[in-house]
Amino acid sequence: AHQVTLMKDAATMDKLYELNLTYFKELTMYLLAGRQRLAEAREGELAALAAKAQASASTEDAEAVQKL
Repeated sequence: AHQVTLMKDAATMDKLYELNLTYFKELTMYLLAGRQRLAEAREGELAALAAKAQASASTEDAEAVQKL
């Protein structure tokens, strides 16, 4: 009886491990995508907004830089 319970528990733990591993891989993928998007925003959009704000001396443009 105990052996059957242990085998069922082991199978359940194996399944949970596989599900958690898949979840971890998905989270890692989203994290890497977020980092890539952040780098793109810093290098592209932020630089463009900062240049526009500096050229126009507009408070609205400066706010847009701060918000991004």
